[in-house]
Amino acid sequence: MDNKNLYICISNENPDYYLTFNSEVTDDINQAAKCVNKITAKYIIEDYKKEHNSKDGLFFIPEVYLD
Repeated sequence: MDNKNLYICISNENPDYYLTFNSEVTDDINQAAKCVNKITAKYIIEDYKKEHNSKDGLFFIPEVYLD
């Protein structure tokens, strides 16, 4: 892989939760969305917020994915 960073959407409350490309919560890092830029990760987080209104108390932030 080249030197570009990939980003994942990780919960800042529980680092075992990630978002998929469908803005669904998963605890499987293999199913987590790996985005080529931080902006795409932010769009996934915004979609999640719209769908869930943060009712479940989970908040996500984009982080560099290290495999």
